[in-house]
Amino acid sequence: MQLTKRQQQIISTSANIIAQHGVKGLTVKAIASEMKLTEPALYRHFSKKQDILQTLIECYGEILQ
Repeated sequence: MQLTKRQQQIISTSANIIAQHGVKGLTVKAIASEMKLTEPALYRHFSKKQDILQTLIECYGEILQ
């Protein structure tokens, strides 16, 4: 899977938020706040939170294989 550098940062930040606060704590607002970005800036890289979660699962799936 080819991700841009910013997408990789979003995925990494999302994983950290999940580790600290669980999946319920993962919001676009939380990701944007942690990365010091605006929410619309995140939507340039992923169209919705579900896409971020799907990509996160796929990335960790590749690591585990």
